[in-house]
Amino acid sequence: MLTFSSAKTWLNTIRSERTKEIYVLRLKQYCDAVGKNPDELIALKIDGLRNVATAKEFQAEALLNDYLYHNNLTSNVQMAVLAAVKSYYKANWRELNSNVGTNIESPEPKKRSPKMQDILELDEAMTYQRDRLFCGFWKVRPSEKQL
Repeated sequence: MLTFSSAKTWLNTIRSERTKEIYVLRLKQYCDAVGKNPDELIALKIDGLRNVATAKEFQAEALLNDYLYHNNLTSNVQMAVLAAVKSYYKANWRELNSNVGTNIESPEPKKRSPKMQDILELDEAMTYQRDRLFCGFWKVRPSEKQL
């Protein structure tokens, strides 16, 4: 990615190293799938901006939508690719239309409430008094229910 000037510009805007890793992975995945390098993606958007009111105007957005909706990607991967590609274009002063990828729904995270047995096991596993104190806030003992 660092061989492309647009990718260097983009990577310099991302502060988190972990985010960089994920975004580079997803942008590379996208580039490989559509057969274009990062600089060619920017050129595609510039060409669209030069040809307003033609079929080329939203070709970058159409390419991304086509990739997101027709490649059997999981919801998490769709969201990651969408975020990375949008970030890439934005960092290069070529923001994509806000309608791109609007039909992607982020998956609902699994919610789990700990049961009393889970809390008691956690409490027993604590080795320091400080940790037991924090764990104790979650406990409700039968005698305390009556208070």
